[in-house]
Amino acid sequence: MSFSVIPVTDKKQMKEFIRFPYKLYKDDSIWIPPLRIDEKKKFTLKGNPMLSHCECQHFLLMQNGKVAGRISAFIDRLALEHWKQPVGLFGSFECIDDEMGPRATKVSLLNKKQTPAK
Repeated sequence: MSFSVIPVTDKKQMKEFIRFPYKLYKDDSIWIPPLRIDEKKKFTLKGNPMLSHCECQHFLLMQNGKVAGRISAFIDRLALEHWKQPVGLFGSFECIDDEMGPRATKVSLLNKKQTPAK
């Protein structure tokens, strides 16, 4: 089973990014799904002021043409100014229960040579 990690570049992919946890955990009796409108707001400047000082890029983990995971990568410019150290953050990590999925995600992100887009 082959995995690939792709950047989210359009509205359709962003919709898949937001919907993925709802699909992943739909049969999990202890998961309490957040309101979808709140999830959408988290990824917009208007709904999440932190994004005003962060560069971020969202990624989808794909397996055989289907979404198998997601992750966001951030660079916090305020932290960079304050600590004078490059600070990178990861968030929104969700993945199917397959040990190769997280490995593929990590390797792909570590091999990225570009700065995340805003």
